[in-house]
Amino acid sequence: SCAAMEPSNGADAPANDEGQQEEGAGFCGVLLSAPLLTAMLVFIPVGMYWHHIDGSPEWIFAFNFLGIMPLAWLIGKCTEDLACHTGDILGGLINATFGNVVEMLLCVAGIQQNQLNVTKCTLVG
Repeated sequence: SCAAMEPSNGADAPANDEGQQEEGAGFCGVLLSAPLLTAMLVFIPVGMYWHHIDGSPEWIFAFNFLGIMPLAWLIGKCTEDLACHTGDILGGLINATFGNVVEMLLCVAGIQQNQLNVTKCTLVG
């Protein structure tokens, strides 16, 4: 949430070995906050490898389907965090734009593969 990202007086921030205050957990903190989704990131290279070795289309789809879920979560988390720093108007625009990037990629892939019914269904919902 945005409240958790507001600057504080530094009294409650943990100090590192040199005595300096750490600003936040950053990307590692985001990954540690959802261990199941983080573990699912392994399906991204597995899906790419399975495609490279001409594996069965069912397994390629399954691995890539499982790999796209944590990516959609990371995109959402990044846009939320960015919106906390940019204000309501620009943050809303960023969320609206990047919130639909997964659907846009599915449409582009569907058009490239001449899967127009899939593309129509993706657009309609």
